[in-house]
Amino acid sequence: MSSINIDLGQAQWALEAITDGGDDQQFTQRLTDGQQDYLKQPECVQALLKAWLKHPAVNVHGDAEVVEKAIEHLKPSRGEQTNASLHTSSSMWKFYRRISPGTHPDVEIPQVVRAHVPAYQAHVSARIDGRDYTLAVATQLVPHAVDAWTIATSKDPTLLQEHSAAMGLALQEIHRDLKAGLEIGTIAAEELARLMHRRAEEHIAQAPELRPYAARIHASFDALEGMIPTQRIHGDLHLGQVLWADGWHVVDFEGEPDQSLSQRRALLPTAYDLAGLIRSFHYAGLGNPTALLEAYGRFDEILVNACVVDRFAYEVAYEKRHRPDWVAVPLRDADALFSQQG
Repeated sequence: MSSINIDLGQAQWALEAITDGGDDQQFTQRLTDGQQDYLKQPECVQALLKAWLKHPAVNVHGDAEVVEKAIEHLKPSRGEQTNASLHTSSSMWKFYRRISPGTHPDVEIPQVVRAHVPAYQAHVSARIDGRDYTLAVATQLVPHAVDAWTIATSKDPTLLQEHSAAMGLALQEIHRDLKAGLEIGTIAAEELARLMHRRAEEHIAQAPELRPYAARIHASFDALEGMIPTQRIHGDLHLGQVLWADGWHVVDFEGEPDQSLSQRRALLPTAYDLAGLIRSFHYAGLGNPTALLEAYGRFDEILVNACVVDRFAYEVAYEKRHRPDWVAVPLRDADALFSQQG
C-alpha cells in the first residue's frame, strides 16, 4: 500500500510511503493543503480525530473521554519539535510525522514505568498490510512544567543544580522499571565497540572537525571489556526531555528521530542515557553533573566514558548536518572531555 488519504475540506490527511516496503515499511504523516502544514492547527487536527473515529483502517485506543475532550479543546504547544504536539487541560497529544510498524515507545513505556513518566491515556494506530502503525499518542499533561534545558541555560540555573541529584535518582528508578517490565539482554564488549567504531567513522566522514580526535575516540571504545547488560532505555535523553514541576518528569521516549522504530526499540546499555545527560550538561556549560551521577548509583565508568564519546561524535555530526553554526558548541570542551578520561 503506497498511501491512505482523508479529505477534510480545508486540508487533506495522507500517509505516504517513504521506503520500499518489507518488515520496516515507513510512511510520512501529512495534514496539508499542498503548501501549508496543518498538523499543528487545532481545528484541523480536531477534524482529523473525528475522521479517524470513522475510518476502517484507523483504530483509537485508550480512554475515550480523552479523545472526545481533544476533539473539543485542543491547543497548540510551544517549541520547536520534530513531531506536532497539541494539548488539552489534562492531556498532551503528539502526532508523528514519520511512522514505522510496531508498538511505539511512547505507548509502551508509560505503561511500564511507575513514576517520573507522564501516564499513558490514549493512542491512535493505522492498520496497513497487516501491521499497526502509531499515528498519535496522548499522555498526561504535566502542568506548569519547564524543561531542564531552559533552566540550565537561564540566568540562574540554581534549581537544576540543587535538584540534579533527584534527576539521577529519577533516571535510576526509570531504568529499574524498564528492566523489570520489558526485555533485557547482553552484548559483548567487542560487538558494542564495533558498532561504536562504525558510527564514529560515519560521523567523522560527515564532520571533518572530528578528525583531530579520531584516535582518542576509537581508543575510548577499545577500552570496553566483558559482557555488558542491555535493556530498553530512553535512547535520546538530554535536558530538553526532562521537565521540572515539583519533581522531574522524563518525556519523549521515541529515541533518535532519524532512526527506524525497530532501531529505537533496541536493547542498549543504560550508560547511553547517562551519557546523554552528561553531554547535555556540557552543552549548557555546567560541567560534569557529579551529584546526578552519585545519586544514580553504581555504573561502569569505562562504559559511560565510551558512551559519552559516542554521543560527542554524534553531536558534532548532527550539528554539522542540521545547525552548522552550532558545531563549535560540542567541540568547545573536547580536549577536556578526553583529558578527563585519561
